[in-house]
Amino acid sequence: MISDIEVTPHKRVQEQGASKLPELTNRARLRAAVRSPTGNRCLVENFPFARGGNLCHVLPRSVSMENTVMSAIEYHLGMKFWTFNIDSSSNLFHAGATIHKMLDDGLFAFLPICPEVVEQLLPDEFPSRRDFPKFPDGPDGEPPVFQYALVPLKHDLEIQRMPIFREDPDGEGPQRLSVYHYPFTDFPIISSNILPHFVLLRLGFHLSKLSLGEIEEMGSFSRGDVKIDYSTVLQFWLHMLFLPDNYEADKGFYDDSGAPSPPHDGQGV
Repeated sequence: MISDIEVTPHKRVQEQGASKLPELTNRARLRAAVRSPTGNRCLVENFPFARGGNLCHVLPRSVSMENTVMSAIEYHLGMKFWTFNIDSSSNLFHAGATIHKMLDDGLFAFLPICPEVVEQLLPDEFPSRRDFPKFPDGPDGEPPVFQYALVPLKHDLEIQRMPIFREDPDGEGPQRLSVYHYPFTDFPIISSNILPHFVLLRLGFHLSKLSLGEIEEMGSFSRGDVKIDYSTVLQFWLHMLFLPDNYEADKGFYDDSGAPSPPHDGQGV
């Protein structure tokens, strides 16, 4: 399946020393649609891409220009230096323009609801570089699919009055469109190939802009057997931003010999 469009290059999207990011390639756009279980439909509203869809990044694309942040994320993910491609299909999803803006503005977030996944990523002690969870493709080349809940991060009147519509392509007439209201606890589970650690990093990115008091007031998210403290997600974000002083001594991460970096399972397709 993926052979026709190749895999994501195992390097950052920009060349070293570049002052700006290149345009998103057509191959990256195609990979995102081919590898998504919902194609190019909006991940939230399920509307066709032709109705004003956007291709969105989980972890913001601008992060790729922040070398220290990218290096720290590469380090903790068990990758080699300069190999995290921000345009990986596992960091891309489709959304309508309004949903895209609401997610970018931190009004909503996705949160993983699989207990096993949450336990691997948010244990009592965060996983080391060597033990960071891997989520590789299956034997047939199909990407893993994860389940997420849509969660409001703001609770003012604007959000409480804002409905979200979702289309059922198999429905007919009025049954084709469903309407969901704050706090969206009845919103359908979202299935996607975007990786859960990118989702948690995105949430941590938003939480880092809030005060500790605001995060404490948010408390935790609960769904089924999963409970996630927002303060823990912030600590995960801060942990993933820490680059050890001796990183250059780790030849599994930093190799200045010019040798090409090997692929890394589950992070770059």
